[in-house]
Amino acid sequence: MLHRVCYSLTLNRWRLGLLHRLKGGTVWTRRGGYWLPFHADGDVQEIQYQLEGELWFKYETERLRDYLPKGGVVIDVGANLGFTALLFAKHVGPDGQIFAFEPSPPVYAKLLQVVEKNQLGNVQCFNLGCGMERRRETLLVPASSGNATIRRTGLPSLEACREIDVEIDTLDHLILPLTTKVDFLKIDTEGFEDQVLAGAEEVVARYRPVVYIELSQEYGDSSARAIAWLRARGYTFTRDPDLASAHNGDNFLAIP
Repeated sequence: MLHRVCYSLTLNRWRLGLLHRLKGGTVWTRRGGYWLPFHADGDVQEIQYQLEGELWFKYETERLRDYLPKGGVVIDVGANLGFTALLFAKHVGPDGQIFAFEPSPPVYAKLLQVVEKNQLGNVQCFNLGCGMERRRETLLVPASSGNATIRRTGLPSLEACREIDVEIDTLDHLILPLTTKVDFLKIDTEGFEDQVLAGAEEVVARYRPVVYIELSQEYGDSSARAIAWLRARGYTFTRDPDLASAHNGDNFLAIP
């Protein structure tokens, strides 16, 4: 199975790389009804979206549609290339709003391209990370931008990571002036989820959004703190987050 996945990734990288050279620029393909880019810059996350995007869109749609009301307000923390923002924007519709946060300047530039290409007028993007206070941080970026993290644990090798200086702020400071409701809060920050929640105390207390959060054994300590934080505020999980079996990329729904 792993051999077939690696072969598919290699084949897709070669095919898209050829198209990129022929086109002389970004290649856009349709996956699950959305436009996704390929920049040929070595980002493995783009290849994975090209390979699995249609299946992922279907899976996430079936799992989340009941929690994304028409006209709803969604916060997307760790927006990356805009994969989830695409899905959120479709389901809340033109009367809804998405606030998408991506700290990495190179990835943020791609996020803006995806939003523009897909004509998402209800998505507002911020080149910021979210945490428990306003400060500068160092983002560690491996081969896949989707695994970029501020934590220095959980990554297989720090030597292979680029370091990017990023700015973070609290959701309480950023969101409260912008909206009078929040229906859905997605957090995918590779081990920084507990810090994001700590900076969203008032947002969560005031609006009680559904929380969709990545939890994993790779970042076990921070995941355990995030679970405890949510449970202390009356949240229950639709699926018990067993960190012994949860791996990077596993997302859990917490209901107020």
